Amino acid sequence: MNIKILPFRYVQAFFDADSRTIYLNENISNLEDNLKHEFCHYCSGDPDHTIKFKQLADELGVETPELDIFKTIRKRYGIPSRIAANIGNISGIQNILVDYHLLAAYRKFSQRVLGSEGHWEVIGETEAVVQGDSLTASQQLIRLYPTPKGAFPVVVQYIPVVHNFRSPQARYLAYEMMLAEARIAIGNARRKINGMPTPDGGSISYDGGDLVSEGEEKKKEIINEAILLGEPLSVHTW
Repeated sequence: MNIKILPFRYVQAFFDADSRTIYLNENISNLEDNLKHEFCHYCSGDPDHTIKFKQLADELGVETPELDIFKTIRKRYGIPSRIAANIGNISGIQNILVDYHLLAAYRKFSQRVLGSEGHWEVIGETEAVVQGDSLTASQQLIRLYPTPKGAFPVVVQYIPVVHNFRSPQARYLAYEMMLAEARIAIGNARRKINGMPTPDGGSISYDGGDLVSEGEEKKKEIINEAILLGEPLSVHTW
C-alpha cells in the first residue's frame, strides 16, 4: 500500500484508483476513521461509494454518508474519475480545487524526479544526412523512459523537425506556403472589423477579403508547383 503525506489545506485525503495510492493531509483530523475510509476505497478499487465499498465500510465500522458529494463535484469540474477524496464539511469548490491542484503538481514533479513519468527522445536526429535523393536516417532511434518492464504496445506521435531541405526549390515552396497561410490568417482577422464606424462619421475598411483570396490562390499555385517538382508516379501494368 502506497501512502503519501502532503500539506493539504482543506481536503483530509485523496485516493488514486489507478496507482493505488492514498494521499493524506499532514494535519489530518481523526486519523483512524479517515484512514479506514480511504482503506475501503483501496480494497474495493472504486473511487465512488459503491455497494462493495459500503460493505467494506460496514465491516470496519466506517460511517458513510448517503450522498457522495465529491462524486457530483468531480463530474462537474472535470476531475478524473479515478480520484476519490474525503472532503468532510468543506464549503466552496475553490477550497477543494486548491488541494487537488497541489496533488496534481506533486504527482507530476515526483514522477519527473523519480523517472517514472513516461517520455521519450530521438537519438541521432540531427545526424541524418542527405545522400542523393533519399534521406538516410538509420542512426535515428527512439529511446523510451522509463525502460519498459514488459511487452506492451507503445504509441508515439512523432513530428519530425525539418533541419534541411532536399533542394532550394523545396525550401522556397515551404516559405511561400508559410506566407500564404499568414495572409489568410491576417485576412480573416481584418475581415471582422470591416465597416467599423469612426468619430467623423465614416467607417474603417481593411483588405481582409483580398488577403484571404490572395492566400488561397497562392496555396493552389504552390501545391501545383510542388506536384510538378515531385517524383513521378510509378507505372502500373495490368
